Amino acid sequence: MKSDRIQSAIGEIDADLIEAAEQEGTSMKHKTSFARVGLLAACLALIVTAAIVVPRLTRPEEEANAGGTDGRINIHAEIKPSDADRVLTDGEAAAFLAERLPAIREELRANGVAAEALRIPEKGYSHVRTGDNGNELILYAKDYLIYDGETLVGIYELIKDADGSLGGGLSWGGPWFPEYQAFLEAHRGEALVYLYVGDVEAILTPDGRIVTPLSVTEGANALRSVIVPEEQAQYYEFFRREENTYTP
Repeated sequence: MKSDRIQSAIGEIDADLIEAAEQEGTSMKHKTSFARVGLLAACLALIVTAAIVVPRLTRPEEEANAGGTDGRINIHAEIKPSDADRVLTDGEAAAFLAERLPAIREELRANGVAAEALRIPEKGYSHVRTGDNGNELILYAKDYLIYDGETLVGIYELIKDADGSLGGGLSWGGPWFPEYQAFLEAHRGEALVYLYVGDVEAILTPDGRIVTPLSVTEGANALRSVIVPEEQAQYYEFFRREENTYTP
C-alpha cells in the first residue's frame, strides 16, 4: 500500500538531481554528464525497488488471477496460528504507536495531510493467509487505522520481529481511502473478517460479500477466480477469529 510513497520519492529525486545538474553550467559539461548518470542510476534503483514492492500494492483488479494468489480460498485446511512467541498484542501496539505519533504526524504533514487531530483506534486487525498451501493465522502483524478527526488518513502496518522488537510502515493518501472509509462506515458495528488470498488483501462481510480495501465496489470481481461459489457462504464463519476480525 505504499506505491504513493515510491512515486513521491522518484519525483523528489528527479527534481533535486536535475536542478543540481543544471547548476553546473555549460563550462562543466563533464560534471553534468555525471549528474545525469547519477539521476538515471537513482531512478533505476527506485524503479527496481518499485518492481519488487508494487506487486503487493497494485489494485487486485488490474492483476491476472486477482494478483499474487497461490490458489483458491481454502476451507479444506486447518487454520494454523503463526509462531506463538511472536504474538503482537494491541497493548504493545498502543504503546509503540503512542511513542511514534509525533513522527507519524510529521510524515503525514510532509505529504500534504494536515494531521491536526490524529487518533488511532486501539483495536487493530490481523489476517488469515489462505491458499493452496493451507491457512495461517498471522499473529505477528496487525494493521491500525489512523484518522485525522473523522477522516481516514493512514494505515500503519505493525510487525513484531523474532527478537520482540516492533517496526512497520505507514501508508497514506491512496485514492481508495475515501471509498474504503465509506465501506467501513456502511458496516459500522459489524464484524469484518480479513484475509490474505496469497498476497491480496480481502474482507469478508457478515452478509457474504467479499471485497478488497483497494476496491470495495469491485472486489468480488477482482477475486472471482479464487472463489468457489458453492463454498462462499461458508467463508465468513470458517475464517472468523478474534485476531483477524475488526468492528468499525
